[in-house]
Amino acid sequence: MLFVIYINDVVKVFDEHCVLKMYMYANLPFCTTKFQAYLDKLATWSNTWQLSISCKKCSVLQVGKGHNNQVYSLASQPITATDVVKDLGVYVDKYLKFADHIQHIVTNASKKASLIHKCFISKDTPTMVHAFTVYVHPLLEYASYVWSPHLLKDIRQTESVQMRFTKRLVGMSDLDYCHRLATLGLESLELRHLHHDLLCTYKILSNRMDINYETIFTLNSQTKTRGHQWKLCHKHSRIDQNKYFLPSVLLSHGTV
Repeated sequence: MLFVIYINDVVKVFDEHCVLKMYMYANLPFCTTKFQAYLDKLATWSNTWQLSISCKKCSVLQVGKGHNNQVYSLASQPITATDVVKDLGVYVDKYLKFADHIQHIVTNASKKASLIHKCFISKDTPTMVHAFTVYVHPLLEYASYVWSPHLLKDIRQTESVQMRFTKRLVGMSDLDYCHRLATLGLESLELRHLHHDLLCTYKILSNRMDINYETIFTLNSQTKTRGHQWKLCHKHSRIDQNKYFLPSVLLSHGTV
């Protein structure tokens, strides 16, 4: 708590155009110069309060196309440019795609699922399934409303962890995946991700999350059908990043 109080005034270094974690919408050439000025202000603040910043742990991710590969520096040390960055446990690339994140979590989840089969002497099916839901599901579902896959190859890659695990359970090898899920009382990961999307949407619309829903959703005030007041408009999207953003995904499933 004392440390948080000590660094609390760092936000006063910046104006409304730059937010911590430091990001900025650079649509004009002079914006890169302005962003470098923010970094210089941050370096001055750290020097004043004797809190040095490790440039080796910093990186620059320039999202989208048309960037001039501007090199930024912090305290006269260049900051490494990267195409993929890990932010709060989620890997994001410069095109706002999550193939790297999906590959990472599938690898980790597969290792943990294999360890369950290897380490549990008892092959009791309910125990094995419970262990899978406790230790593996969280890896495959953390922040899924951010990265939930829409490409068939990514959906299959994510689902493959649960498919392989259930197939190795006693008496399950001769059943297809749908029958295995029904027998074990499990849901597909694709369906579970959709449930998480719906839950997140409910929290946003009911002000249970510190997000203004008007910045994400547009309510449909023209509907003539009966129902609730939270029906959403389906916006036309030109690029996949918007087309498969959370509100569009829900509407494409007909769930909101």
